[in-house]
Amino acid sequence: MPCMASCVFLFLVVTTGVSALGKIKVDPATGMMVDVHGNTRIFHGVNAVQKLPPFLPTSGSFDVIHSLADSDLTSLTGWGFNVVRLGVLWSAVTPTADIDGVGVVNVTYLAEVKSLIAKLEARGIYTIVDAHQDNLNPQTCGEGMPNWVFDYALSEVGFNRSDPRTAFPKPLPYDIPLGADGLPDRDRCEAYQFSTEGGAYEVIAAWTALYTKPEIYGAFASFWGTVAEALTGIPGVLGYELLNEPWPSLELFDDKKSLLPMYKLAAERIRQFDTETIILFEPISFDSYFSVFNHIPDFPPYGIEGPKYQDRQLFAYHSYCADFGNSTAKNLPLSCQIILSKSWPWVKETLAQYHLGGFLTEWGAVGDSAVSLKLLQTQADSADEQFQSWTYWTYKSFDDITTANPASETFFKPDGSLQTAKVKALARSYAQQIAGMPTNMGFIPSTGLFNVDYDSRGGDNRDLPETVIFVSREFYYPRGFQVDVSPAEDLNVTFSSDGPIVITHLPSLAPGSSVRVSITPM
Repeated sequence: MPCMASCVFLFLVVTTGVSALGKIKVDPATGMMVDVHGNTRIFHGVNAVQKLPPFLPTSGSFDVIHSLADSDLTSLTGWGFNVVRLGVLWSAVTPTADIDGVGVVNVTYLAEVKSLIAKLEARGIYTIVDAHQDNLNPQTCGEGMPNWVFDYALSEVGFNRSDPRTAFPKPLPYDIPLGADGLPDRDRCEAYQFSTEGGAYEVIAAWTALYTKPEIYGAFASFWGTVAEALTGIPGVLGYELLNEPWPSLELFDDKKSLLPMYKLAAERIRQFDTETIILFEPISFDSYFSVFNHIPDFPPYGIEGPKYQDRQLFAYHSYCADFGNSTAKNLPLSCQIILSKSWPWVKETLAQYHLGGFLTEWGAVGDSAVSLKLLQTQADSADEQFQSWTYWTYKSFDDITTANPASETFFKPDGSLQTAKVKALARSYAQQIAGMPTNMGFIPSTGLFNVDYDSRGGDNRDLPETVIFVSREFYYPRGFQVDVSPAEDLNVTFSSDGPIVITHLPSLAPGSSVRVSITPM
């Protein structure tokens, strides 16, 4: 039963839904992600980074820690998530080297990556391929860089690992003994905040090598070439995120001097095999976390690849302000309010400088306390204001050995039950697909009210543009909802019992017309 004008929906109506997965690009004029039809696309999703072997979520049966099984994907789509930031670790792709020091590719691992991406794609979920790392290597309580590269990196900068005055974790006042495997004891590693371990001499030396030694960042670029060769042509790959949370070295605290040479070479290797997929790049992590104190990252205009690839680049950033732990507070602490009030203008300013779009690839990492839910709403509201897509950290713990609060930041409590209040906060109403250029989008969780305004794109009788809006009936509209559209005579509204709301543009709607859609719970 299609409807025009104001409608109350309580019954089944057939709908088409979001366009099939296809390559996404970036509109150079607006910074918005767009599909092949010219629709603006917005993504809400989760991180899934398995930090210990086998370095990939399991796909068989459901479990609370490791799985991205069929039941997980059903839940994710039911909560409105259409993207997963998937950890694809360098140490898993080329875990060893041959006699000439060239990485030996783990083809089995890459085949499993492709299989998981295909499963996500079949459910309408895109994948961001994330070269994840934290403190670079297990020898420094982290993960990401293969052992053979890590050892080579330290030798390249002349770091003396046998000197007890500089060996990990010096100069930190920690006692982290080695385990039976010769690596720092994992329990002792996790007893300390992992970010402080990034200040160890050994970690800083490895970062210095990665930024300054062509042999080291050349190996990193080769890793990306291998990944791109394996994944090129897969529609469900939204983008390649070059490196998670790059860390400064003592010599190089400047993005342009440290990251740019490494990023440019990695992008060149990717483009040898894949010229269509978006490349995402992050600044030094301090720029994301403490934008209130830092300058705009010193990359050149048009990012790391220049104007030629302006429509296939995104600036990736993270946004955290606190680990609330077991706080019973209801309002955000002043320090957090200050950081958030500065960070979102920083995002807008940075994207304007780059002439690029952006993607919030990590945020959240909180529980479901009142102050945590306040943070989630504040961050999500700010993302809506700038039409920024995001992936929450994290869906499950996935053996998260370097994290702030593994017991609370996932979707699940330690006993395996769902953190329902958190999921509700993230399962927001939003326009996944907009048939034009958005000018306003907002959602009020306390009332369920949703609005989106946009300037319509053109179409013809064979291509009736569609705007697609996710709504959670479970959390916000259990008794149904009312949809108001304008101009009513030029729009058709349909939906299914458990699918999105679809606003179809009729041929009478002129391109560039102002469209407004409002959703009100019953």
